[in-house]
Amino acid sequence: MSRTRVRPLTCMPTRWEGWDVNEHDILVVGGGIGGIATALALGLAGHTVHLTEQAPAFSEIGAGLQLGPNAIRSFDRLGVWSSLKKLAVTPRSALIMHAVTGERLTRIDYGAPFTEHYGYPYVVAHRHDVLNQLLAAAEAAPTVTLETGRRVETVAEGPDGAAVTFADGSSTTARVVVGADGIRSRTRLLHDDSEPLFTGQVAFRGTVPMADIQLDVDPTDMILWIGPNRHLIQYPVRGGDLYNLVAVMESHWAAAGRDDWGSREELDEVYADSCEPVKKALSLFDNHKPWPIYDRDPLPGWSTDHTVLIGDAAHAMRQYLAQGACQALEDALVLAQELTRTPDRPREAFTRYEGRRLELATKCQEVARPWGDLWHTLDNTTQVLRDKYFRLRADDDYSEFDWLYCDNVGSGVPHLS
Repeated sequence: MSRTRVRPLTCMPTRWEGWDVNEHDILVVGGGIGGIATALALGLAGHTVHLTEQAPAFSEIGAGLQLGPNAIRSFDRLGVWSSLKKLAVTPRSALIMHAVTGERLTRIDYGAPFTEHYGYPYVVAHRHDVLNQLLAAAEAAPTVTLETGRRVETVAEGPDGAAVTFADGSSTTARVVVGADGIRSRTRLLHDDSEPLFTGQVAFRGTVPMADIQLDVDPTDMILWIGPNRHLIQYPVRGGDLYNLVAVMESHWAAAGRDDWGSREELDEVYADSCEPVKKALSLFDNHKPWPIYDRDPLPGWSTDHTVLIGDAAHAMRQYLAQGACQALEDALVLAQELTRTPDRPREAFTRYEGRRLELATKCQEVARPWGDLWHTLDNTTQVLRDKYFRLRADDDYSEFDWLYCDNVGSGVPHLS
């Protein structure tokens, strides 16, 4: 099902012999937040871009999304921040709480000092709201076309471009293919044929009307409860009309090979000794669907001569830094900058893109894993030291966030400034 200004794809041979002209200049595979942001960034910089999405409609899985200042800076450069801010919530602070004792361990002040330090606020929003703002901007870009219902089967490198085949048997070619097709990326198979790694963790997600929530803190506060084998995060979305809840557990039933792992019964068992506010939050879940959490090991490179990866296709990471979407947005801007510098030499552009993005995104992947382990640790000594550290930090100590939130992109392309 097409969305706007779509050129029909033709059935083409899957071998390169006889292909004189690529059907597309730039083809983006994947219509999530990262893919649409990439198409928009490239379109704003003057490139002709076609995007395909496998689902019948553009949508995002899940509800809540945390957006650090680096993401808001990216939205601003893409021209969508002014419209998105009307639907988002700017938390007053983040509270890190002990899930068993109920003690407040630390507070991160997201007020004026934070915004002044980074130039942009910390924001929480509904994923659909974020996607829809990007989608509207991409649809309005004259050189961007979008298409849904196109599931990619294979991506192959050729001498003058890349070939993409779809599940319905049709094919197309492009001078540049951008793989924004997520953690199970078909484009990534050019580099890595391994399966995503199951972390052993399972998430339960849900939203409830804000009117159903009773809180002892500011309603805009983000609250993170951490404890043995678990964490729960909660915050408002949709301008404060909805309250987002995500409960995560380490599934020992999965590790033991049980068929009923990831059940509500297992969740209740893991959280059994939690404090009353956590148990009350869990009681609000009406969706008992488990979401196994996966990630990927870092890759040494993300590109071939005519293909390049962005977002989860390149560097899927655990959620503990809340940087998955944020890093994809930075990928989009940097890739647009570099392809604009040398539009006729994509291999050079990809090399510069990797030079600017690979180290930071890989660090996010590598730091997120032990950070999550620290939240969930069973070791008593580690718990004591962790909690002592949190209690000692100042509310406005942002030194640990600078490597993530400071400007790692730069405007680069005048169209994006």
